[in-house]
Amino acid sequence: MYCILSDIFPFTGWDYLSVKKFCYKDCVQEMYNKYICHVLEKSRSKILRGQIRFQIILSDFLEMQPFLSPVLKYDRILTSNLSDYNPIGDLLLSFKPLLKQSNKRAVLVTETLIWMKKFFSLKLSFFETALKLLNLKEAALKDTKNTAIVQSRSKASYIEYLNLTEEFETYLKASLLACDSKLVWPLHRNGIPLPSINKLAKSFGLVHRNFLRNENSIMPFRWPLNCRRVTQLSGLERAVEWVLLHESESS
Repeated sequence: MYCILSDIFPFTGWDYLSVKKFCYKDCVQEMYNKYICHVLEKSRSKILRGQIRFQIILSDFLEMQPFLSPVLKYDRILTSNLSDYNPIGDLLLSFKPLLKQSNKRAVLVTETLIWMKKFFSLKLSFFETALKLLNLKEAALKDTKNTAIVQSRSKASYIEYLNLTEEFETYLKASLLACDSKLVWPLHRNGIPLPSINKLAKSFGLVHRNFLRNENSIMPFRWPLNCRRVTQLSGLERAVEWVLLHESESS
């Protein structure tokens, strides 16, 4: 038995596969304790050597720029799941100026945890009811070779095999368009199909790495669940990586 609830930190906040690779033990608490202590000690050593520097700013991210050095530019910007509470367009507008223009691989990462619940709640309810009827058992068994997982009543056993590409792309387009209502209504009124994600993103000076081709290099587009059962994931977590639009790509 866990000494703490299994659906809160550290089990949701640390990747079980990384923990297991570092130190496998029968006791999950001991395993996580050893791994987290290792990470903290490694971080402490780097801080003492001046390899890590951090700054804490208590501010809305939309009003953060006055607290930052105008000289500093960044190779990577991770925005956690701010996109669950603000349109992605707002994030791109706010953080794109902070990316290092000279680095073609500079990247801005947006994450979302609750996009399906917010925008497709009725569809999600249907999927949760019909998951076992969608012929996903075979895919789960082929992937895991674990009959216990396949026989589980938990939706987490099947949801990673559910194709939600169309819904997620619709969510991204809506979140990008949310910053420009003048563009949304003419499209809607005239029955014009929504532009592609990259066509919309280009207006912010960015393009996304194609997550359908596994082009993400900083964070996985989505986390497979069944190989990390201790990590309490919903199966709906998604991460998109946005890179600068250079002149050769803008045509």
